[in-house]
Amino acid sequence: MNPAMLLLPKSQVNFLTEDNSVRQGLEKFKVHGFTAVPLLSRSGEYIGTVSDKDFLLCVLEHLDGGMKSLEEMPITDMIRPDFNPPVSIDADMDQLFSRVMDQNF
Repeated sequence: MNPAMLLLPKSQVNFLTEDNSVRQGLEKFKVHGFTAVPLLSRSGEYIGTVSDKDFLLCVLEHLDGGMKSLEEMPITDMIRPDFNPPVSIDADMDQLFSRVMDQNF
């Protein structure tokens, strides 16, 4: 089975872009109830995934600055390079499961 069969087209997926601030991302999470969302470049390429854990850690780290500091902080500052790395569209299910099992939850 090809993992692409499990994916929704990009046009049907909610995502954040590298232009978003942390506050904009928080608002989107609040409205939609997300636990994780992909972050895309301006050209539509996958940069990484932002999770509710990332937001929580960021807010806790910047409590003193209030919401104003989160408006000025780019969402790209929260990306963990080792979280949800991409796989090739032609990866097989064994490769996909291997990636999932290697994650540090």
